[in-house]
Amino acid sequence: MGFTRGSEVRQNAQVDAALSEHYRKQVEDYFRPEFVNRIDHVVVFGQLDPMALRNIATRELGEILLRDGITRRNLLVEIEDSVIDLVLQQGYSPLYGARPLKRAIETQVVQPMARELAQRSAQDTNLLRIGVDRDTRQLVLKNVPIDEAGVQTNIELRSAFSDSSVRRLRMDTAELVEGYAMLRRRLSDWIESEAFKEMQKEKSELLTETQMPNFWDDSEDARTKLGRFYFLDRLVRRVQQLYEKAEYLEDFAVLVNRERDTRYQPDLARDYEELYRNTSYLDIEMRTAHLPHRNKTMLLLRPMGSMLPAHRNEKPMDEWVRRLARVYLRWAERKGYDRDLYILAADTHAPGGQSFQHITAGNFNDMMKRFDDATYTDEIALMFEGSNVFGFLKGERGLHRLENDPQSDELVQILVFAIPDGTSIEEWLKDYREIKVDIEQGNRPPPPNEKLTVIRVYSLDKAQGERYIRDMRTNMRTVQIKDVMNKGQLDDFILAYLDKEEGTSTWEDRFPPTFPY
Repeated sequence: MGFTRGSEVRQNAQVDAALSEHYRKQVEDYFRPEFVNRIDHVVVFGQLDPMALRNIATRELGEILLRDGITRRNLLVEIEDSVIDLVLQQGYSPLYGARPLKRAIETQVVQPMARELAQRSAQDTNLLRIGVDRDTRQLVLKNVPIDEAGVQTNIELRSAFSDSSVRRLRMDTAELVEGYAMLRRRLSDWIESEAFKEMQKEKSELLTETQMPNFWDDSEDARTKLGRFYFLDRLVRRVQQLYEKAEYLEDFAVLVNRERDTRYQPDLARDYEELYRNTSYLDIEMRTAHLPHRNKTMLLLRPMGSMLPAHRNEKPMDEWVRRLARVYLRWAERKGYDRDLYILAADTHAPGGQSFQHITAGNFNDMMKRFDDATYTDEIALMFEGSNVFGFLKGERGLHRLENDPQSDELVQILVFAIPDGTSIEEWLKDYREIKVDIEQGNRPPPPNEKLTVIRVYSLDKAQGERYIRDMRTNMRTVQIKDVMNKGQLDDFILAYLDKEEGTSTWEDRFPPTFPY
């Protein structure tokens, strides 16, 4: 036990040892050996360091605001941080420790405050703000009308998924109360939703299956079901935990707002930012929780129309299909997803004379350089793996149109597939090519025609007028062309689609496409 030593003493073990030895010797010189022999430990008390004194001063000033004379009369008092510096300057004593500090608080703060409050009438509801004059360095007491006394804190509401989606606000305690209430209502809506009930039902059914004697007969299927059970169990508990946290913080914010205790406002603001971020990520997970194969996805990018070989006139790296592929690769790199890149290239031993070639390199930049240096391709395959990656990218399925002049718009079709765990990507691509070539050669019946719809328009050339990227389903639109094309910032488009889709998808709609045919 004892006080913490100053930083200089802490940083010098030799000084610590010397002090201990000095005081031990003093004890042995003063007391008889019989008494010293009964002492178990000698504790050396060092001087309080500046941080410890500051914490003591902060605590003592806070306790002033909790005195009965203030709380019983509902008086509004605010003590600025500059007061802490003043009492530390006048009350610090290396010899006597914290006791002079407490006396300085009584004389410098409590007595002037008491005189000011004693002169108030019962009808006076102004805030008493205690601060320090910058010029004279003397204590200043100001009566501030309550409507001018609101203390606001900077808040950054950042989506857990989108780096570019940041709202910067200034919020006072009353606004934080409403913010917490809004998050609590959002979480309550999830708990009362049909999707949440279906999650609990599926979790219960899976738990029952795990207790069957033949559950492990098919080990691969058992592992898949266990993974699904643990995912649903984690998500159900996460919803409930966040709801309880929102409820507690809302109640605490109400208390802080009623007591006008601004000391806790920065903490409430930080907790609100964190809860907002966690809730926004939970929203995304809940919207895609019905998907069983969520963590691996394959994107197939096919040029159409003027992008076919007979119409090529640009460099390979400038092809529209390759520019789009780079957007998704950069998006995955920013998100930290694992990714594999394949391009369709000549192969005399493969069906149709082409096969998917894996482009690899030691790092992302080298892989992109090899991709840029590759020759023309009729199809690109992008394999991504990571938490919920299919849930995020499933809305990218459709036609992506690059606007040039009306006669030469370029189209790329993107297909998106969920890849079950344990799937060999090389075998998946090989089977896909063999079946596609068989269909083209008339050896297999073709699949039903899919209705092709333009989902996103890219107007990137200044010569064609305004530059923009627009999603035709959600009307999400941006003019930040470089952010999308050069940095892969697709987050706003992805979130807008998930928001729109939420009202149309059902829990039963949980069998995503896993193969083109």
